[in-house]
Amino acid sequence: KDQPGVEADLRSVIGTTYLALGAYPEAEQHLRAALSLRQNLPDKDARPFLGGDLSNLADVFSAQVKRVEQEALMRESLASHRSLHPGDHPDVAGAEQGLAAALRSQGKLGEAEPHYRVALDMRRRLYGAEHIDIAQSVNSLALLMQNKGNHASAEPLFREALAMRRK
Repeated sequence: KDQPGVEADLRSVIGTTYLALGAYPEAEQHLRAALSLRQNLPDKDARPFLGGDLSNLADVFSAQVKRVEQEALMRESLASHRSLHPGDHPDVAGAEQGLAAALRSQGKLGEAEPHYRVALDMRRRLYGAEHIDIAQSVNSLALLMQNKGNHASAEPLFREALAMRRK
């Protein structure tokens, strides 16, 4: 009761557990509580966790097909991660990827593409030639190209992602 940081951490874990179980109303309740608690903490205690909590809540909205809410939270998550990590960082790349997915799911293909490309480029710089996160980014970009009707660009990307996943 007297440790809001600990309670925020616990609610975040409980919320992500409910999310993994597909219990979305419960997940939303706990993740919103974690965010609320963090917003009242000193900045140094809240900032490292805020972007992740926002992203987790965005995942709840994605699962519930609440795309506008998902996009808004992913924009906040990306801003939070960028303020904490101004350079290349896995959390920033993940937030770029998540925002791109939220945009793509709404049919905002032109707006999604730069975010997918930023995520992919950043992940290549972070991880080198092959990594499961790079394969995810390549596959997502391929899906976007397919959605745009650009099959000639999509096919080599799908092949690259498949080869990485097979390795």
